[in-house]
Amino acid sequence: QDGKYILFVKDNDGDENFNVYAVNPAEAPANGADVPAARNLTDAKKVRAFIYNVPESDPDASYVGLNDRDPAWHDLYKVKISTGERTLLRRNTDRLTGWIFDNKDQLRLATRSTPQGETEVLRVDADGKFTKIYSCGVFESCGPVAFHKDDKRVYMQTNKGDGVDLIRLVLFDPETGKEEFVEEDP
Repeated sequence: QDGKYILFVKDNDGDENFNVYAVNPAEAPANGADVPAARNLTDAKKVRAFIYNVPESDPDASYVGLNDRDPAWHDLYKVKISTGERTLLRRNTDRLTGWIFDNKDQLRLATRSTPQGETEVLRVDADGKFTKIYSCGVFESCGPVAFHKDDKRVYMQTNKGDGVDLIRLVLFDPETGKEEFVEEDP
């Protein structure tokens, strides 16, 4: 968030082993190189890493999902960008497919895939437990995008409902379940 590093996810020559890398664009490239060297922050084998959030409140941190423990599901880690030090925040034993942070960098929502192929949006309660607040069927799509600037509502894309065939953007309140359509500006 402070612009000191550029973070990206990549594999090596198509090996399907995706890690998170950081590069400091202010560093001088090594002799013969065009760009500064990138550091592998996650440095794990047979994984697929995801960057879920880069918090404004901690510019040296990134919240990363890694499937190093279970290839099917990503645990949530806090990774220190300057050193690559990893801290496990949440072990994923609940079939979670994503983690969503609010504008104050607090973990507020998660998404889950049920064994039947449905998608559930879960609120992360103060005690760390999950409460299902929204769901859509296997032939529907739904998921949070980002929190609104009020940090109470979340933008969500969904095509849930009878006769709905296009994905629309809604503002959803995770506490009340109230949903309002986002209208285009005239």
